[in-house]
Amino acid sequence: MHDELLNDFLEESIDLIEKVKSNLANWQHLDNKVEAIDNIYRWVHTIKGGCAIFEYKETTRIAHELETFLGSLKERVDSISLSDLKKIDEGIMAIESTFNENSGIENSVGISTIEEMSSQSGTSFYFETHFFQDWMAGSESIAKDLHNDGFRFFEIKLPTPICEKILAKLGEYEVFTLDTYEKDGNSFCLCSINLKSNPLFEEKANLIIKHYEGHWCNLIEEKETATEVTPIAKSVPNTVQNQEVLRVPLATVNSILDHIWELFLVRNQMAHLFKENKNIFKDHLSFIQQFESIDNVIERNIHELESKTMSLRLNPIKRIFDRMGKVVKEYCNQSNKEIEFVTSGEGIDLDKKVLDQLNEPLIHLIRNAIDHGVEKSDERIRAGKPAQGRVELSAQLQGNEVSIVISDDGKGIDGNKILESARKKTLDVSHISTEKDALDLIFAPGFSTAEQVTDVSGRGVGMDAVRKSIQELGGSISIDTAIGKGTKFKINLPLTMSVSKCLIVDIRGLEYAFSTKSIVAVEKISMNQLKKNGADLFYEFNGEMIPCFNVGEILPDYRQEPDLPTTYTHVCVTSVNGQTVSFCVDEILQTMNVVMKPLPKIIERHKYIAGVSILPGGNPIFLLNIQECLTGTINQKRGEFHGKRIA
Repeated sequence: MHDELLNDFLEESIDLIEKVKSNLANWQHLDNKVEAIDNIYRWVHTIKGGCAIFEYKETTRIAHELETFLGSLKERVDSISLSDLKKIDEGIMAIESTFNENSGIENSVGISTIEEMSSQSGTSFYFETHFFQDWMAGSESIAKDLHNDGFRFFEIKLPTPICEKILAKLGEYEVFTLDTYEKDGNSFCLCSINLKSNPLFEEKANLIIKHYEGHWCNLIEEKETATEVTPIAKSVPNTVQNQEVLRVPLATVNSILDHIWELFLVRNQMAHLFKENKNIFKDHLSFIQQFESIDNVIERNIHELESKTMSLRLNPIKRIFDRMGKVVKEYCNQSNKEIEFVTSGEGIDLDKKVLDQLNEPLIHLIRNAIDHGVEKSDERIRAGKPAQGRVELSAQLQGNEVSIVISDDGKGIDGNKILESARKKTLDVSHISTEKDALDLIFAPGFSTAEQVTDVSGRGVGMDAVRKSIQELGGSISIDTAIGKGTKFKINLPLTMSVSKCLIVDIRGLEYAFSTKSIVAVEKISMNQLKKNGADLFYEFNGEMIPCFNVGEILPDYRQEPDLPTTYTHVCVTSVNGQTVSFCVDEILQTMNVVMKPLPKIIERHKYIAGVSILPGGNPIFLLNIQECLTGTINQKRGEFHGKRIA
């Protein structure tokens, strides 16, 4: 098992134990004791399931006996005594002691209680099995719980070369594979099936058992005279034992970050004040040198402190990747498609807020790939492709950004079909001049080319929300597709949402800031270097003419009087939805690190504003979402602008 998963389990278990303790401590004051005992039962059951997964066999047994005791209390909640509460508390302490890194052999606290609860159950049990004695021996309690929930176990022997195909077919009858091993060219499989959910499956199971030389694993129960309790050996791996974990609420981390950012603002103001009055100290060069040296140390340490604190908010992207794997697996089980799901880059960490907001866009893109992109097996074979499709989800660090790619080897997206569908929906397509423009229509609200509405996709919702969610995170999304070969969606996101290097610019009489992360180049040029084609402007960049926009067209005009004609302008080069473009600003004032803060709740949110900050001089400044600004400018030129200006 991966250590990070084990850490997650231990942390979750500690949280659940604290919840149990809190309920026990406040038992007399609880209004709904039935709900409380149900919650405690569920929490202990969760702990037991995790212990079984990580092969904490003795801890699993303790949790199972406590769970059994709690089950008996559910029948008599009104008569639960202090003695019963004490037994629960001691059972919880016995479980908690297994997570105590300071003990090599478990403390005996609670052992007598577990012994007493075990004796109350009065029976032992085992499953008849030919091939999986070890598995059953280590998972009695889990198997018993499954048995009580209506599951039955059976063993079968399958030819190894076709084992996976047969098991996949059996999955249609909700047959679950618990364990397999290979011997002499055969695969021996331990399976379970829920006869409680569908009694008709028993007939199917009997046919499977008969055909594949199998048999049922019957439950055998025996009365016990006594229960022997063995001290519980510590089974936590050394890598986890040696790592101390301190759980801190996210609100506390965010509060610390707020103080760090305030400190950063104060440092900026102090540096600004010194710069404005530097002439006063012109005869004290030693003082100036010492001050600037100390200021550099302060700035460096604030950045380091912020970086370390931000790391507390980071979570592995693997968690969301694993979720996407389940989406693909569930779809394959419900459809006739064979799809291989491949991931890479799971070791990258992202801000928890980014991961939370990224979940839905990724689900939409994965579902589109498996439902719209990858063809059915017979179609793929006719097209000369492997019967099994492939969907890949990858993440890669690129400077201060993370690039997430969702690709498939399906039929690709036909730009002509997109255009035809847009015309049928009476969308304005007069501006469409390239295939890229046509592909961009899939992000229009309500747009879909699906001929049928399915549970997975085709309702015409999602892709516009995908782009909006990604742009709210300061990111961008682009499409690369080839008919008959597949489609690739690429998402670029900033790694952090805190202190960021920004350009401070003047646009129509007001100062704005925007992040330099997506800016490829900045240049002061003569107005003659901009080429006109009708009403459109173009700028030559790396030997290629790229569109040039004036973002001031969608921003308010704070100039006291119109500017006189000028012979120069400042051009910034960036990309919008995968296309290289440029835009003009009136003046570039400076480059500096600023603290990016969200707008206060009392101020109406606007899609062109990413946040607000404070300049060293004490003046507030808006942080532009330059991707949204350019999208708005482009749409306005196309006659599609329906938003409102910032006023």
